[in-house]
Amino acid sequence: MKLTDEEKELNLSSREAHNLIEMCNTNGWKLLKEKYFEVRLAECKEYLADTKNDDMTMIQAKRLMLEFISTLLSEIEMQIKIGLEDEEDLIKRKEKKKK
Repeated sequence: MKLTDEEKELNLSSREAHNLIEMCNTNGWKLLKEKYFEVRLAECKEYLADTKNDDMTMIQAKRLMLEFISTLLSEIEMQIKIGLEDEEDLIKRKEKKKK
């Protein structure tokens, strides 16, 4: 059975999701997330919440770091979600073709 271009894209998305899941399940990723990303997010939020900080360059830098880390983590979660949905769609298409 030959896959259409759309089915090939769904397959690639599915594989990417599984690769990301595998990456997220590694001890290295968990350590990186807990010891770096979560710590940096907390530091940035704490710095931005402190009204004594008035250095606009640092405020902007903390905002950028906060946005970057938040976006990175949410993009990974979103890619996993989309990839798993694409996998379900691909399975349904294959079952439909068999009938």
